[in-house]
Amino acid sequence: MTEPEDRPPGIESGQVTELALEGSPKDRNSAKVIEHTEAELRFQLNRAEARITRLEKDIRVAHSEADSARATGLDAGVRRVAEEVATPVAHLIVQLNLMFEDESTLTAEDLKDSARGLAEGFAKAGVHIDYHVGDSTTFDPAKHVAISGAVDHGTAVIIRSPGVSLESGEVLRKSTVELNP
Repeated sequence: MTEPEDRPPGIESGQVTELALEGSPKDRNSAKVIEHTEAELRFQLNRAEARITRLEKDIRVAHSEADSARATGLDAGVRRVAEEVATPVAHLIVQLNLMFEDESTLTAEDLKDSARGLAEGFAKAGVHIDYHVGDSTTFDPAKHVAISGAVDHGTAVIIRSPGVSLESGEVLRKSTVELNP
């Protein structure tokens, strides 16, 4: 703690009273004022330290609650996506099993319906499939990755596999592209 300005440098608490008793009545009165001021400042300092301790505790609790809320929100988001795509995924798995077991003829239309169901389920949950295979667009390194070679921004390309993004615009998976012949 810094020394009050009224106390000479190097004089500790308690020494003011001893020095004042040796001096004049004015010195004694000044010493009492200094001690009273010091006591008031110590009281204010203790109150401020207690308040800081309470605020630090409140901040720790708020951080913990925010972390918990984020985790709960994430869990709810994952659940929402899972609910939206559960049926199309199950259909796709059944169709693939039937195809490999040769028990039925799986058509391209069956696969297309399953893929459409997945895309619609993801879209309802805020996850978007960007582009369709075969679409033409211009290369954007933030959204595309070239299959081979370097491609300049703005160059005409063809989508070879779609990308995935969130409603916020965040790209989860870039579309793969190749140069448009």
